[in-house]
Amino acid sequence: MATHIAALSVEPSQVLVIGDSVDDGMAAAYVGARAVLYTGGMTPREALEATGWPVVDTLAAALDHA
Repeated sequence: MATHIAALSVEPSQVLVIGDSVDDGMAAAYVGARAVLYTGGMTPREALEATGWPVVDTLAAALDHA
């Protein structure tokens, strides 16, 4: 992820990662990006909510965090 962000020539803090797993949120935090977690994957909502990152039920709602 860090290589991709660098290739885009943007600051990590300007990036919003929309993921469907706890690992996606952790990867975003590791590179300094923001994260929103989507309940449409295989990770249960409770596990996503336990991370403290915003959790949404639709991809359209995830864009509200941009």
